[in-house]
Amino acid sequence: PRPTSPRTEAQARAIVYVGAGTYQEAVVAQNVGISVFPISFFADTSGTDTGDAGPVIITPPVSSDYGWTFQDAEYNLIDGFRITGSDGLSVTDSVDITINNCEIDTTIRGINAARSNLIIDNCSIHDTTTAALWLDGMDMTDLQVTSLSLGDSDNYGLYVNAGDFSFDSSNISTWLCTSAAIQIAGVNSTFAFDNVTITSGTTAGVQLSGGTLTATDTTFSGSGYGLAVDTSNVALTDCTFSGNSVGLFATRNSLLTVTDSDFTGNTLWGASVTPSGNAGETNTFNGCTIYNNAGGLTMVSADDGEVLLRNATVIRDNSATGLHFESCNLTVNDQAAGANWSSLRNLYGISCDQSTLVLTNVTLADSTSYAIRCEDSTVSLNACSVTGQFGIYADESNDSLTIDMSTFDSGSTAE
Repeated sequence: PRPTSPRTEAQARAIVYVGAGTYQEAVVAQNVGISVFPISFFADTSGTDTGDAGPVIITPPVSSDYGWTFQDAEYNLIDGFRITGSDGLSVTDSVDITINNCEIDTTIRGINAARSNLIIDNCSIHDTTTAALWLDGMDMTDLQVTSLSLGDSDNYGLYVNAGDFSFDSSNISTWLCTSAAIQIAGVNSTFAFDNVTITSGTTAGVQLSGGTLTATDTTFSGSGYGLAVDTSNVALTDCTFSGNSVGLFATRNSLLTVTDSDFTGNTLWGASVTPSGNAGETNTFNGCTIYNNAGGLTMVSADDGEVLLRNATVIRDNSATGLHFESCNLTVNDQAAGANWSSLRNLYGISCDQSTLVLTNVTLADSTSYAIRCEDSTVSLNACSVTGQFGIYADESNDSLTIDMSTFDSGSTAE
């Protein structure tokens, strides 16, 4: 066959060989092949069929155009192309589109796919400004990926809108960029993580808005936010948040159940929670350890019963505050059976800003500075025990303190 432009009109069973060169074109494929004989475009980099050896590069004249578009196509295949300087490759409402041995780089998005089935083998996507993979209305079952390398992305590595994805140790390496602002992002999606590590998201490892997320035996590390969620239901079991700026960041009506998880070595907060504000909805930390962070757990705009510490949750050895309350109005749940949480050896056991707190049967042990530090707040202590260097520090003239049946001791309390 003679060398041809990739824009050649191809019908079912067609095989098109494209010779070496840079094609300043925006290729659109809308034709329908058949499963055993897909419409096939091959970059003839060896020159065997076209006589022209060398790379075959698609770069449209307008950088905001897609280099290659599949629209309402079925059973199409491309192999061996480089798509660059564009909005990458688009697949919409298409069936069984196969992308083999391709490089997509220096694009707005690498692959932008909606409501389609994709087969990807031995491809590389890197240096994207918006997302390496942008998927709309697609589940993991809609993609068959054999080998895929995702390089640097200025924003998202994998972005999923209205999809269902399950990540485990056998597939997670496929979906992570070497570096991305947000490694995995979802909107109105369902994510499940099992025994994986998510790292190197300069803004966030995982970000989810308006969806459902479960994670078991998963590590979120080395990112801005290890996990950032809003308006989502989240269940975490045996997870580790380490070496992030903030380990877990939950806001805007998210609902959390966090069990037997560790938060350690985070440079701002182990966890930051802004509750739902919906009656009867409770964010719960069960049997967790929040330790050796700058700050342990901060709650913003929380009311009674919206955040509970239970089942021997320990907040200890944080270099600033163990528990921080900002714009809250609540009773801190006591440390009786069923709760049994503890605060040990933090710089401040509890700090609060513009909050109203009632502490009943709470022990704050061995604080290295003040057990309680208040700013513009109203605080009541009932039957509490405080040990450490200092007791209570009130920073503003309008702070209000009420203390009843509580003890203050500079001695040490064993863990």
